[in-house]
Amino acid sequence: MLIIANLSSHNISLYRSGQLTTVESGKIDWYSNGVGSNINFNIQNENDVPIRFLEIYKWHFTGEENEPIEVREDISQPGSYINAFAENDYDDLDYVIFIFDYNE
Repeated sequence: MLIIANLSSHNISLYRSGQLTTVESGKIDWYSNGVGSNINFNIQNENDVPIRFLEIYKWHFTGEENEPIEVREDISQPGSYINAFAENDYDDLDYVIFIFDYNE
């Protein structure tokens, strides 16, 4: 499952298997990202301003033990990607991201 909580004042671009979905400012959206080779998405900051984000995720590769939960806070510069997961042998991927305005 993929959950995007866009708490910023800017739209965020989500590409799922190359298809663009815009997560509007102030919206919380969720998506079923499938299993196995169906997991293919990337999240980008295509705005002209930086944004802050907090992401929490856990994945499991086929034939391996569960990975620990990862937590990362960072700043995404204008025109850069936030995170991407390419098609792979995932059994499971759970991903939650909170997006905020960046105020120095």
